[in-house]
Amino acid sequence: MQYFTQAFAAKMPHPDKYDMLMDIATEELSHLEIVGATIQMLLKGVNGELKDAADQSEIMQAMEGSDARESLIHQALKANP
Repeated sequence: MQYFTQAFAAKMPHPDKYDMLMDIATEELSHLEIVGATIQMLLKGVNGELKDAADQSEIMQAMEGSDARESLIHQALKANP
């Protein structure tokens, strides 16, 4: 929000700085959107295709502590002697 404030203060005396600050402010708003979406996913949980893909991945199975962890470690050691 500070970039917006600075941009409006610089609008009349420095129009080139106004454009730059507004571009930065717009970019910062997109970051807030990503943060908000991430928080929403954490609060509600992930569902749909993303959840299905994560559940089927080897790394998620290994993180859950199943036998896949041992298998993944052994495969990695065989691939990189």
